[in-house]
Order: sequence, then C-alpha cells, then structure tokens
Amino acid sequence: MEQIEIIGNWNELLKRTERGTLAQILGCDGPSLDDLVSCEAAEILKNYSASNPNGFYVDVKVKNNSILPGVQKAIVNGLNNTELVKQKLATKRANLKELISKVAVEISKLDSVKSNIEKIISNREKNSSALMLDVTGVNRELIDMNEKLLGYQDELKFSSGVQVVQGFLPFNTPVSISLKVLIVLGLIVCLSIAYLVTLVIFVNDRLKKRRVANA
Repeated sequence: MEQIEIIGNWNELLKRTERGTLAQILGCDGPSLDDLVSCEAAEILKNYSASNPNGFYVDVKVKNNSILPGVQKAIVNGLNNTELVKQKLATKRANLKELISKVAVEISKLDSVKSNIEKIISNREKNSSALMLDVTGVNRELIDMNEKLLGYQDELKFSSGVQVVQGFLPFNTPVSISLKVLIVLGLIVCLSIAYLVTLVIFVNDRLKKRRVANA
C-alpha cells in the first residue's frame, strides 16, 4: 500500500533525526515531534474490495503519551495531503457526484411516471386495481432510489483519503525485551559463569601443586 510506504519514508526521516523536515510534511510544529521515536505501519486486510477497502494500522513509539493525539492528527493530515491520495480522492468525489446526478435524474423520471399514473387513476381510464399495483411498484423504486441518493450524498460529504477507525491506544508499560536480546544476555551470563568456574579450578590446581612442591 502506498500509505505504508509513505509512513516508512517518514520513519527513515526520524532515524536520521530530520524532524524539521517531517514536521513540514505533516503540517505540524517541529517541537511536537521531539518525543516521537518511531512510526511504522502494516497492512491489516490483504484482499481489496470496493465495499471493504484495505486497512492498515500505525504503530508509533513515543517518550510521552500526551503527544499521541497531536501525532495522530499530523499523520492523518500528512497522508491526506500527499499527491497520490489527493488524486484518488478527487476521482472518488467526481464519481460520487456523477452517481448523485444520475440517481437524481432517475428519481425525477419516477416522479413523472407516478404523477401520470395517478392522473390516469383519477380519470378512471384504466382498471384501478392493476394501476394501484403499478403505483406501488413505482413507490418502491422511489424509496430505493432515494436511499441510494442519501447514501451517495453522505459518502461524498464524509469522503477523505484516510479515515481513522481506532485512534492511538497508549501503553504505560515498557516494551518487553526481545527474545534475541534475552538469548544474548543468557549466553553472556553462561560464559561468565563458565569462566569463573574455570578460573577457580585453575587457581585451586596451582595451589595444590605449590603445596606439594613445598612439602
């Protein structure tokens, strides 16, 4: 995903202590990133579909949990203002506007059909029971089309490049030592003990030999 690659580039800036450059990209103050240690992202959903788009989570390490809301806002702002996301968002909004226009035209046509049927019924030019079924069908279609219209309008209103489903969850406990670190520490301890045991045996052996020589 493009967003994950972008966040990876931001993390490289953090590694090089280029917080000023990153602050300009994210549209925030430089000092607000002083306690930001790292920023990484990973994909959640592997298979994309229009109704269930790809999601990703962002993992940040900070020295102070109080900066998390500001960091979250800055990350969302930075992602929404990349050229790629801007282009995709513009295309999405244009498509939604086109769908809204088409649905509005269909609703207008259905309104005309309904109005004509009601006039015919009032003039009793055809069988009223059959025509009532037609009116019921038109009403059902009108309801469906209006629901579609409202859905498209809401989607257009709240459309954005990145939507936050769950904000950052702060952890107060320190990150545990990794398994590799524990293995290395274990080896160091074992080697130290082995060295001490060997040293004690060597010293005892030398002392015994010295006693024998003196005797």
